[in-house]
Amino acid sequence: MGKPAHAGIFQRLPREDNVIKNTVLPSLLAGLITLAPSLSHSSPTIAGGTEVPPGHIIARTTVALLMDVADGQALCTGSIIEDDIILTAAHCIDGAIKTTIVFGTELRKARHVTLATATFVAPGYRTNAKTPDIALVRFEGGLPAGYETAEIMPSTRSPKKRERVILAGYGITSMKEQKGSGVLRQVEQTITSSSGPQAYEVTVTQRGKTGACPGDSGGPAYTENGHQLFGIASRIFLPFISPCGVRAVYTNANHPEMRQLIQTEIENLRKLPSGR
Repeated sequence: MGKPAHAGIFQRLPREDNVIKNTVLPSLLAGLITLAPSLSHSSPTIAGGTEVPPGHIIARTTVALLMDVADGQALCTGSIIEDDIILTAAHCIDGAIKTTIVFGTELRKARHVTLATATFVAPGYRTNAKTPDIALVRFEGGLPAGYETAEIMPSTRSPKKRERVILAGYGITSMKEQKGSGVLRQVEQTITSSSGPQAYEVTVTQRGKTGACPGDSGGPAYTENGHQLFGIASRIFLPFISPCGVRAVYTNANHPEMRQLIQTEIENLRKLPSGR
């Protein structure tokens, strides 16, 4: 058998890198790991992009997610869609024992973190299956100063082929070198397909050594004009081709079924007691 044609894009964080402790709110971060250059990865970061400056609209609406999983920790990205809700990918949250939300463009310098109080993973989701790769994370305490909810693409619009979009995430910058994660970056790309294998997926190019890499999973795709959120980073094709594959697939959160699912599950999450 050859190498897989596609792979999820969250980043696996080895146990031995658990040295963050005193960099951000010790009571919450004791036990979390630092994002050292030599981490192993299994999903996308933004390669060839530019760092997002504090105060930028993407910085104000994007967070990092650190998940405790059975064999260590993993890094993903998420978007703020309500004052208490983060939108991300199902493969990030599925199987997570604990999820920590980190606010800041650089994880090493972050000064605000909080724990998820409830999560939702799209029904029927299975790793590597063609099912909705979408999840929601609820938290309490409201947004820290300087943060706000992302503007969602209007339901009257839909992503179009050849449309220019902006991708963002905290992932690595090269599958080969396995470094660069923990910093929020953005890059412009072009939609190559707005339907994909299923109507709720959008495919974007990964040309010119730019695009999504491990750690970018769950991260946003925005319209170039207006920074309207419509996509959730799901997986990459041919991840062994430098720097991070030839195409990236994003779940289309603006699809009518996805919009309805998100709204319904936000309401359900708010009914759950903390810790679910």
